[in-house]
Amino acid sequence: MPEDLTFEMDDLDIEFNHSSRFDGNRDISSGFSGFDMPREDTQFDRKPATLVTEEPEDDFNTFVDKFNSGINYAEQLKESHEEKEHSKALKKFHIDFFAQFNTGNPLTSRLAFEEAVQGMTAEDASLMAKSLVHQPYELNKVIPNIEMFFYKSFCSPQLTKNERKGRDRQEPLYGNVFAKKGISLGSKVYRSLLETVALYTKKKHFKKILNHLMQFEDAENIDSSIVDLIVFIGMDNDYPVLLGSTMKFLLQNGYDVSPETFKKFVIYLESCKGFEEDAKRFIMLTGESENVQMDFGMLKPLFARTIRNKSGQEVLKTFEQFRKNLKLNK
Repeated sequence: MPEDLTFEMDDLDIEFNHSSRFDGNRDISSGFSGFDMPREDTQFDRKPATLVTEEPEDDFNTFVDKFNSGINYAEQLKESHEEKEHSKALKKFHIDFFAQFNTGNPLTSRLAFEEAVQGMTAEDASLMAKSLVHQPYELNKVIPNIEMFFYKSFCSPQLTKNERKGRDRQEPLYGNVFAKKGISLGSKVYRSLLETVALYTKKKHFKKILNHLMQFEDAENIDSSIVDLIVFIGMDNDYPVLLGSTMKFLLQNGYDVSPETFKKFVIYLESCKGFEEDAKRFIMLTGESENVQMDFGMLKPLFARTIRNKSGQEVLKTFEQFRKNLKLNK
């Protein structure tokens, strides 16, 4: 064969559709993908047809634009649904409704409020809570410090005071008038409760809010700012065990945990005496998360602390632990 006609198979940029068996009735033109080859042009005594590659319909930038526009549209739909819910809540439970609970005595006012909640349907109880947190300044005129009023009714209801009698320490939602309804309350209600417990910290009440959120609220309704608030409260009040169990649940169930918040949590946990190994396990747990990925920025502070405070052997051991367990997230 003349030298100028020799070629290597690797020089041909052709993709074949492979098959485990040869079909004698099959047209050989079907063996090429991406080409426009008419049946009649497969005759060897005719001039081959010109091979034309198909251009992609959209380039990468167009794809990204469409993808982002889809996300924005989904967010707009979510916001539109929330606005409708808020409008419905405000229309049904206006200021006059809440004014009836101002008896002049905080305890009897809360008792009357809780009895009203107990008699509501699940949907009405949810709408009432949303209405309350959406107009706190207006409601403060009829019930002073309305958000604290709601917080106490949620965490320590007068209606079930006798039946709770310490049982809510083992079962945080025992006797909770809203948990009995089996309803979600919406992100703004949980934000109000968390902001109040951040100012007037009580671990038992913090656990009740967390338990209700994780049990009744869908992950997609809880944005990263609420997760940030949860982590802040846990770190500020030094609750490593409670915060650790909560973070594990959030990661494994698709909640929006931001990488920056997760990094702060890991560094905090590593600084708590006796929780150093747990911090490493949480980094490895990122493989079960949809939002957090193990990367150099996350590992750098942990390695820096290990190098400063541990022996060379411990540093190598830590490196090997991460190397063996490194995997991409979901």
